[in-house]
Amino acid sequence: MKAKTLLTFITAMVLSLPAKAQLFWQISGNDMPEPSFLLGSFHLEKDSFCDSIPGFKEAFQAVKQAYFEYSIFDTPARGSNQIMMMPEGRTFESLFTEDELSDVLDLVAKITGIRYGKVQFSPQGLSQFLNQELLRKSFPDLFQFSEEAMDLGLQKRAKSLGKQVYGLETLEFQLGLIYGQSRSLEEQAKNLLEWARSPESDPEVFKAKLMALHQAYRSQDFQTIEKEIAALSSTPTAREFIFNRNETWMPVLRDAVRTNPTLIVVGAGHLVGEDGLVSLLREEGFTLSPMK
Repeated sequence: MKAKTLLTFITAMVLSLPAKAQLFWQISGNDMPEPSFLLGSFHLEKDSFCDSIPGFKEAFQAVKQAYFEYSIFDTPARGSNQIMMMPEGRTFESLFTEDELSDVLDLVAKITGIRYGKVQFSPQGLSQFLNQELLRKSFPDLFQFSEEAMDLGLQKRAKSLGKQVYGLETLEFQLGLIYGQSRSLEEQAKNLLEWARSPESDPEVFKAKLMALHQAYRSQDFQTIEKEIAALSSTPTAREFIFNRNETWMPVLRDAVRTNPTLIVVGAGHLVGEDGLVSLLREEGFTLSPMK
């Protein structure tokens, strides 16, 4: 799949395929004392967008705790930068033939404007670095921090109101997922080379796709979102990035909503499908109703 690297990154960072055309759900029933709420987020949206979602302000005030994919208030993982680098004793250049390496370095030059002679990143580390550069160019306002990105800003707002903030997983786990610790260097190199040699490596194509997804999220144009992301829905990548994590989160979320009124904020791709959180919560006996 030539667009695998780009689609993997979009899935990891955006995950914006809302279940049944909904962003925001109320969770009730199943002997819950008070309702809880589930929000599908867009990781590149600003947190002020949430105030335009019907019912969000009232729900945010009512809950006593909030769960996110990870908590920014947890102790950060030590040596997290090292996870981006090639392991000792291995070199980036050894993973490619001469022609392959030239194509990869052409991709780096296309995105950064610099022709590097030596690379110390792992292939997945380089992919993420390049994607961050593309994001910086596509969403310059977000990277100026004039407003917080949705998930981070909501955590700070919740904390300022005295609500408990929890993470469903650690930042260290997320970094391992993003930087491909479960994949061999050879597999990472193959994915990077496929990206470098595909039309998806054009920065303008990347920017256009992200802009289209951003607009689709804001306007609830879910057919556009589905078209862009559905290619990964049945792949091992989708299982690793989305559905396996949903299953791991469920016991925590089930207990949380039964204990206190809770706001759950995760990438909206986690809501969709038979293995999405909406379906899994319903299977546990909860009632999920779209907020209007």
